[in-house]
Amino acid sequence: SRWAGYRQWQSKGAQVRRGEKGTLVVFYKEIDKQQNGAEGADEGESSERRYVLRTSVLFNRDQVDGLPPDGEPQLESDWTADKFDRFLDKTGAVVRFGGTQAFYSLQTDHIQLPMREHFKSPEGYAATAAHELVH
Repeated sequence: SRWAGYRQWQSKGAQVRRGEKGTLVVFYKEIDKQQNGAEGADEGESSERRYVLRTSVLFNRDQVDGLPPDGEPQLESDWTADKFDRFLDKTGAVVRFGGTQAFYSLQTDHIQLPMREHFKSPEGYAATAAHELVH
């Protein structure tokens, strides 16, 4: 299944059907921030990586009309599992790996995740870790 925002579907000639409910997604965006607070860094200036949480409402391909079967939008993304791991590290959250369940422990203030190889995909790992992070 494919997902896209309302305007992304419109740009492909599709229309989200009236009454359809979108799905709220939470994601992060990595930005460079100069030490003086301005975004972007000129050559020679020190900068640090910042992560900003964003939200978006997406609609599934099954919720739109007017799109040929082969005309599904290919969304561009620079997401990688390594970038997600850097984001997770920057949050300061304590993450422990092992076991078969993912959960947040209020008593010990840590996130418990199964080993990464137990997830079906890197995206599944990231989605689960992000879910536990918001607890």
